[in-house]
Amino acid sequence: MKISPFPNEIYEEAHTNNRFRLLFIDMLNDQAILLEMNKQLSYPIYVSYEDFVDDIKKGIYVRKELTPNNIVPQLTENQKKRYDLRWNIIKDFIADEPACFDSRVRARFAGEAAKKCDMTRTAIEKILYKYWSQGKTLESVIPDYNQRGRK
Repeated sequence: MKISPFPNEIYEEAHTNNRFRLLFIDMLNDQAILLEMNKQLSYPIYVSYEDFVDDIKKGIYVRKELTPNNIVPQLTENQKKRYDLRWNIIKDFIADEPACFDSRVRARFAGEAAKKCDMTRTAIEKILYKYWSQGKTLESVIPDYNQRGRK
């Protein structure tokens, strides 16, 4: 059985139920880059592409069908400014795949961007995580205003 994973697909690890988004594939160099989605903040993980495909065949990873959230919230002017700021911070950096997934490159970028934008490195890393974990879309950098406040 031929299995061809595609970037942006989500896989669940059968024995832990941890979910991973497949960020990037480089078959020539036998490399797949995954991002664990069950955490508040996670970093790209480099694995062998062939091993990943073998693990899918063995049932260790199961591809998950997720319903995309195509609802873009109506944003106030302040919220639009925050969205634009977040997008402008990362847009050039994320365009450089696969370099943007490298921990040294990402750390250097997060440090420089943090100083330039008067934010913390962790804040920059959270923006990157949110972008990668939510499907690498423009909408993914919109702050989660609906997740705030009392429940």
